[in-house]
Amino acid sequence: MLNLFLRCLILYFFLLLAMRLMGKRQLGELQPFELAITLVASELVCIPMADATIPIIYGIIPVFSLFLVHIIITKLATKSVRFRKFLNGKPVILIKDGNILPDVMKELNMNIDDIMEALRGNGYFSPSDVEYAILETNGSLTVLPKSQNKPLSAEDIGISLPKAQIPVTVIMEGEFLGENLSKLEGVTKERMLTLLDRLNMRQHEVLVLLVAGEDVFLQPYRGNFITATLSSDEDADTGVSVYDATMPDEQPDEGGEYVRDDSMPAQNILAGANGTDGENTAAQGSETEQNESANNAPSCQNTTDSGEENASESANTSGENDSNDASKEKKQ
Repeated sequence: MLNLFLRCLILYFFLLLAMRLMGKRQLGELQPFELAITLVASELVCIPMADATIPIIYGIIPVFSLFLVHIIITKLATKSVRFRKFLNGKPVILIKDGNILPDVMKELNMNIDDIMEALRGNGYFSPSDVEYAILETNGSLTVLPKSQNKPLSAEDIGISLPKAQIPVTVIMEGEFLGENLSKLEGVTKERMLTLLDRLNMRQHEVLVLLVAGEDVFLQPYRGNFITATLSSDEDADTGVSVYDATMPDEQPDEGGEYVRDDSMPAQNILAGANGTDGENTAAQGSETEQNESANNAPSCQNTTDSGEENASESANTSGENDSNDASKEKKQ
């Protein structure tokens, strides 16, 4: 039993190594000869893996031979265009000017369901939206949309955008990735820990932290994601500022600011490096309350005075009415 288990492990890792050396293509992106080699190699490995009476070398040598065949065919296809067309075929236009070509569809043994499924996979639901649709040699469909159906780009409206940068994973599942961190200029472990301290968060609470230039994306295990920015200051303590920490269920206040309602205090997010912004905000809030109370005080006094005047006028009016009634009775 142990012998069979070891045989399976050896053959499996040898086959995995051979497939890895052949390339990184996915199963749906394999050329016909690559798919044939993959199927044959897996079948050859299964025979000595299941039968303990067959020497293990009988599984290793065929796989190694197929690996050499793959290398030779790949080199020949790289050098010769004719051999490459003979081996892989050539792309075929399946849709032209929004019209499906029935003759090509029959030649490729395809039906309407196959074409519509491939179009939906590219984000188009009608052939009329497509200028050209090309069936590639690996079976995938490449779509060129019509000009009026292309997505709007920044170049179309004359907007200049900064160069896009690849986000680099700095923290993954609570652990720093030293190799990735060393590739980022000006980003150190201490600087990232400073950012986490400002967010009242610990390293083990971070699911993933990505850095792209000066932009930071942080996803904790609990709660919603947080986006931040790193300034260009050399001091790590003052070189971190959080500019966006919104959540989907937040609502803006009267000033348009978003306030987090969770275990993370909003002051720690919106305050500056030395906490002066938070103090100024509190001072401004207290001054605003005092001004409002001072403005409301005169209005209350005016209301009281007007009430007293109305009461005196009503009393005078009632007194005059009583005196007029008494004089009328005496005359009668």
